[in-house]
Amino acid sequence: MKTSTLFLVQASYACTPHTFSKLLKMAAADDQVVLMGDAAMHAANPVIKHFSCAILAAEQALIPAGFISDHLTVLDYAQFADLCLQHSRVVTLK
Repeated sequence: MKTSTLFLVQASYACTPHTFSKLLKMAAADDQVVLMGDAAMHAANPVIKHFSCAILAAEQALIPAGFISDHLTVLDYAQFADLCLQHSRVVTLK
C-alpha cells in the first residue's frame, strides 16, 4: 500500500478552481489526483502539472478540445478501483 494520498476532485465546474487551491495546500508532490465529473473539464489547468493526475475513460469527452498531456492518465473503472485500493488515504474534494 502506498503512503501517498489519493485525491479525488469531484467539484462542480464553477467550484473546481477553488478546489484546486485547497488541493495545493493539502497535497504533496508524490500524491495522486483523479479528476472526476465536471472537474475533468479543468484538465488543462496548470495546477494539475504538479501531480500525477488521471481521469476516468468515461469522462474523456469532457477534456478541452485539442488538449494533449503527458502527465494525464486515462483509467477504466477497474484501474480506478485498483488505484483506490493501492492508497491507505483517499481524500475527496468537492
